[in-house]
Amino acid sequence: MKSAARILSLLLLLSFSVGTAAPEGGSTAAGPEPTAYTAKASFSKAVERLPAPERAAMLGLQPPPKYPEKWRAWGKPAYAIVVLIVDQYGNAEKAQCTEATDRAFARTAETAAEDWFFMPALSRQQAVNSKITVRVDFESPTKVTMQIVMAPVPSR
Repeated sequence: MKSAARILSLLLLLSFSVGTAAPEGGSTAAGPEPTAYTAKASFSKAVERLPAPERAAMLGLQPPPKYPEKWRAWGKPAYAIVVLIVDQYGNAEKAQCTEATDRAFARTAETAAEDWFFMPALSRQQAVNSKITVRVDFESPTKVTMQIVMAPVPSR
């Protein structure tokens, strides 16, 4: 039942176009520079014991995170690297930003990741939990892109 509701919500979301409006007036005030962020904590030992799937999780529906309001006037490119645990249903179960331009970018990427949906990894033709790393590039306050940078390689 949960998967049917998830599919319906995906179809509804796909029927709308999502965009971020450019700020009005375009502030040119140069503010302070962000401070690089690196996570101190790591995922639990259980995450490290996830088996290597035959097919890695693939991108599904990822509403992009918004450029942090705190840094809109700064307006320069930034990034965040998010490690996710994708469950057997394709939900982003846990998300942790391991590196980012600033903690504000890390927080916004982690928060957005909670709503991401993936095609789950497969092992012996069964959906399984997996770990995946996604790089979020905040190219400007109005453009954000995401790509998988590390996914488990199928083992044979």
